[in-house]
Amino acid sequence: MKKAVLALVAVLPLLAAAGAPPAGDAELLAVRRSAWDAWFSGDAKTLETLLPANALVVSPSDATWKTRAETVADSKQFHADGGKLVSLDFPRTDVRHYGATALVFSTYRLELESGGKRSVQEGKCTEVFVKEGGRWLHPSWTLVRSAPAKPE
Repeated sequence: MKKAVLALVAVLPLLAAAGAPPAGDAELLAVRRSAWDAWFSGDAKTLETLLPANALVVSPSDATWKTRAETVADSKQFHADGGKLVSLDFPRTDVRHYGATALVFSTYRLELESGGKRSVQEGKCTEVFVKEGGRWLHPSWTLVRSAPAKPE
């Protein structure tokens, strides 16, 4: 038993270095997932709970940065236009904590359906979370889409 514990202690830093999020980040990552799900489903109530009033969002499809109100409005419009999230994966996630702030670096892959057509988006994202009053808030994120593969 003692050898197994020592082996586990020796392996944990290697797992962390490989990009596996620490088990202690389950709550944080659940909040992250609920934010993405809320955006794609037009769930304004959840977004307004998770995004503080001074939230700022940077998206590759927008010419300017978006406020909380603009982000919620975009979400509602996506949903009203019939847009649906088909699948969402985060192939790699790395979490860094700095006091009550956590930065979540990820790659993402999502499949959307809109107007009966499906599309896939892939890229990288940097998300900011702040723990206030015992709960995680999501004040900012930046998305960077991967360039589409060029035919050979």
